[in-house]
Amino acid sequence: MPTNSAIYLYPPLLRYGALAGGWVERIRILADAERVRAQIFRVDDGIFGGKDPYAIAWAEDYGADLLIVDAAGNPLTDILRMLIRQTIATAMRADASHKEMAGILRSMYAFSPNAAQIIATTEIGLANGYGGLAGAIAVGAKAKRWLVSNDPGVCDGCSANAAQGWISIDTPYASGALAPLDHAGCRCDAAYRRKLP
Repeated sequence: MPTNSAIYLYPPLLRYGALAGGWVERIRILADAERVRAQIFRVDDGIFGGKDPYAIAWAEDYGADLLIVDAAGNPLTDILRMLIRQTIATAMRADASHKEMAGILRSMYAFSPNAAQIIATTEIGLANGYGGLAGAIAVGAKAKRWLVSNDPGVCDGCSANAAQGWISIDTPYASGALAPLDHAGCRCDAAYRRKLP
């Protein structure tokens, strides 16, 4: 079974240039589409209901994109990636917990308990991180701030991101990430506000 660092493109997951280049524009398009949908249908679902439509949309489009191996440690095929992506998006629509998603990944794809937990944590975190960024853009936020988790042993990259304080919403963090997460298993988050400091 692969180690944690061999499950994903790691470290770090997303960089402003190589991997995240087209995502900035797609995040803006997603935010605009969701804003229009909310105006047309007068819906606020997801804002207070636990199911973030931006995170779900991100999972539907990008879930498992950075996952590189299957349960046996073999390179992940496009078909298996698509199936895992659908599973992740479905679990997020059902508001599944990390533990529930890990159980689904173990039972459907034979990932070890450790690998399933890392994948669940990472995929939920990425969807929430980039979904949060899309939501912040949709409501006109102009600044963001990296929030480290309360877990012991926060990594240097996440600490450097947090040390930046408030930055423009379009600016990559010190590590090059546009939104949390910065690495597999990361539990960091972000805060947003409408004005730059």
